[in-house]
Amino acid sequence: QPAGGRPAQDFKKTEGGGLGFALIAGTNGSLLRVKEICCGGAAEQDGRLRVGDILLEVNGVIVSGLSHSKVVDILRKAEGTVQLTICRDIMPLTYSELPSQPNMSAPTEPVLAAQPSPDPFF
Repeated sequence: QPAGGRPAQDFKKTEGGGLGFALIAGTNGSLLRVKEICCGGAAEQDGRLRVGDILLEVNGVIVSGLSHSKVVDILRKAEGTVQLTICRDIMPLTYSELPSQPNMSAPTEPVLAAQPSPDPFF
């Protein structure tokens, strides 16, 4: 039974590729959210995963509370069809997990574009 009774979603890794999304960790490292969905990747083609979704489990392994690098490693080593259990906030994603709060009166695009993006796609 997936965490919180949420249904798991199966994603098929492309041959020699990944799942087509990147993760970002909160400042406390407890939540991993989908940061970006790669154009043309498996996640985009499937259509169910959204930016801001919280990753709870990978192939039945609870990943909340694990380090970003550990979860990246788990996702990279997974082969074939990968089962992801996610949680979606009812409210749209806010960037409160980023170290500095963006100025909410300014457009968000420049703020987001200024953030470093070293996270690899899977």
